[in-house]
Amino acid sequence: MLAAFLFGIAAGSLLARGFVDRLRRPLVAYAVGIAAVGLLSLVSLSLLPLLPGAFMALVRRFGGTAGTLALSQFAVASCAMLPPALVLGALFPLLSRAQTAASGAASAVGDVYFVNTIGSALGAFSAGFVLLPWLGLRGTAAVAIAVNALACAALLFWHGHASARLRLGL
Repeated sequence: MLAAFLFGIAAGSLLARGFVDRLRRPLVAYAVGIAAVGLLSLVSLSLLPLLPGAFMALVRRFGGTAGTLALSQFAVASCAMLPPALVLGALFPLLSRAQTAASGAASAVGDVYFVNTIGSALGAFSAGFVLLPWLGLRGTAAVAIAVNALACAALLFWHGHASARLRLGL
């Protein structure tokens, strides 16, 4: 699972590199990406009960050697983890681009790295030590999906008002 997740983040970031500089409104793309993470996480959550059967089907088909077991595990984990991880990987370059457009390159990347690091640490801690023990996997996933939806709505609302202020010259 971790390998599939890390691979997805790296691949998503690499893929985003090719188009992020051509975006006129990277913050809107970022908001859409946040919504996509929430939706893809919901799909991934629904796939979880199917993963053991898929793994066993691969083992029966390709055998139980160490290499085929590892590849089967990665393939099955990728079904659930790769789509949202690809989008998560693309979010960092999108936010960096949006912040660069707003405040300049040098400080923007530092700000995004700082907030990303703090958010990752707090998110991992709160999910692992607070939400999972309190709400379980499905409840924690529901909270994460709801937070993504709210963040998307807030960004689109803020961006809409910021665009209106710019159009009015305020």
